Amino acid sequence: MKKIFKRIIKMGFTEYLPTSFKREIVNWLKFLRGEKSIKEIQLSRLPRFTPGSTNLIKPNIEYVDSASLLSAYREIFKKGIYDFKCDRNPRIIDCGANIGLAIIYWKRKFPDAEIIGFEPDPEIFRVLKKNIRKQDYSGVSLYQKVFISEMIH
Repeated sequence: MKKIFKRIIKMGFTEYLPTSFKREIVNWLKFLRGEKSIKEIQLSRLPRFTPGSTNLIKPNIEYVDSASLLSAYREIFKKGIYDFKCDRNPRIIDCGANIGLAIIYWKRKFPDAEIIGFEPDPEIFRVLKKNIRKQDYSGVSLYQKVFISEMIH
């Protein structure tokens, strides 16, 4: 299958293919190279702002938008943008916790960390609370508040 996709691309037939089919070819090539899972491909096909749940992270997590979930998942879990070294258990403040992916990442890396998460959007906060509750973490406090740091002149 990988050879077929590569041959289609090499021969220049892609200009005659519909955009949706080109996207599928790219998705499957990424899957075959180990860059994407089947679950990621399935989630990428969903319409924007459609809530649901997935086992992309175990136990299942809920999301409010699959595109946002995939973007955050790749950045946090695959690229490790929040990775840091710490000799002791850190205290972390997440000022825009969204659905909780960063909190899940940090609690897996630092199980005894104390984490405070802020998420102002009521619907997203509801999903955040559910996701963190399912993980059964201790040391996590969640607040439906806006976190603003303001400079005083």
